[in-house]
Amino acid sequence: MATGTNGWIVPYGTHTYAGASAVLTVRSSSVCPSDSTSANYATGNLGNFVYAYTMVATADASAWSQSGYFRSYGTPLIHMAQQKWPDGSLHDNFCLICGTLSAGETHKYWQQASPGGGDCACMHANVDQTQFIVSPTNSLSSWLLAGPLSPQFDGETRYRESDMPGSSSQSALFTQMSVQSRYDFVFGPAPCFSATDLTAGNDNVARWASAAVSCTNPTAGRIWTK
Repeated sequence: MATGTNGWIVPYGTHTYAGASAVLTVRSSSVCPSDSTSANYATGNLGNFVYAYTMVATADASAWSQSGYFRSYGTPLIHMAQQKWPDGSLHDNFCLICGTLSAGETHKYWQQASPGGGDCACMHANVDQTQFIVSPTNSLSSWLLAGPLSPQFDGETRYRESDMPGSSSQSALFTQMSVQSRYDFVFGPAPCFSATDLTAGNDNVARWASAAVSCTNPTAGRIWTK
């Protein structure tokens, strides 16, 4: 077995982004049955998992912020957020007190860079209107040191034999996709300046499918298992 990811990426390029947001439709999925490792919520070990999320990452992927819906072998669907801070430390929030998610629910998962001048000058990993993880005060400059962040809208599994969320008849939707400016920190629709601005990737085309974001519809997309 091999690990794999499948999803959309708004490339880092030369654009001026700091955050990402989308409303996701929750869909269930099955993980590879040969590995019965469940997530260890105390240690942050994800186990045999499937995860759909929005994310921003530094150009070298040394730091990131993400939130979405998650399940591992033998566990229900829940909200989850994760940040890797520029100092290399990893921080997770598996929201057990939020309750189990059901297929068809919609939730806003978003990564928000908060500037200084009365705010924390930090990075938030949010679910709906709740801040799940907040990086240290005055840490935002470390996130942006290497340049604009890369907004991403992804599905991810531990194994390529696992299912992505959704099916051909009920796909996992990403709607109201938006990005946050690095300069004025305002969110706006994911732009499409050229044919390469919004692209799709798939590590298992035989099993998974995605509707690539295009210049004609840059604010919605979907993933599913064939």
